Amino acid sequence: MAELFGSADLIDRLQGMMDDLETRAEQAQAQAEQALNGLKGAPLAALQMRQLPVPGGSAQPRAVLP
Repeated sequence: MAELFGSADLIDRLQGMMDDLETRAEQAQAQAEQALNGLKGAPLAALQMRQLPVPGGSAQPRAVLP
């Protein structure tokens, strides 16, 4: 089957677009994970701000590591 004129250029452009979309998706996923990790400490921080007793006796929020 004969190749259409300009199809190689079109394939290259589409591949570049796919690569860009994959990069953006990876960045968005990393940002979502960071936001989720930040939210994990929110309930404890809210209790501490209101100077309420913290369950488990922990006075300091713990860092959430991946």
